[in-house]
Amino acid sequence: MNTIKLGECPFCNSRVTADLETADGMVMAGLPECENGCPVGRVMSPAALTTSMSDAPERLADKWMQACDMLLNPETCPICDEHPVFTAIKADLWFGCPSDGLVKATAGMSLVKLVEEWNTRVAEVEQTKRRQAELEAECAILNRAYWPDRFKDEWD
Repeated sequence: MNTIKLGECPFCNSRVTADLETADGMVMAGLPECENGCPVGRVMSPAALTTSMSDAPERLADKWMQACDMLLNPETCPICDEHPVFTAIKADLWFGCPSDGLVKATAGMSLVKLVEEWNTRVAEVEQTKRRQAELEAECAILNRAYWPDRFKDEWD
């Protein structure tokens, strides 16, 4: 069994390694380990660290780097523009904005998947805000057309 360096730890910047296993023309990285003991095994699912024999180990290192980049650069809160945080509530892991909304980790969910869920929620809120702005502009046009005397002072 070979050990490869996947990259840097997203928490302490030290070295992260994983044991390689091969089966059916595929290379799979075992559970990542940080030399300082950080919880890097939760960063991404083991299934995500799988690639074909011809791509390994560079492809595995690229996948690790992309996962760490997502983990370290989540979308900010669409309401208050603050950076999201991890928090523990009643023995569950949550991620997001403590003031405006959190996403709960489900059993076995990787940290990257939790951040993806947060980013999806942010995109939905931003889409709703855009749609709201479009509707408000449309309402202004409609109201001006139907009740020009009532809204006269607002557009002069």
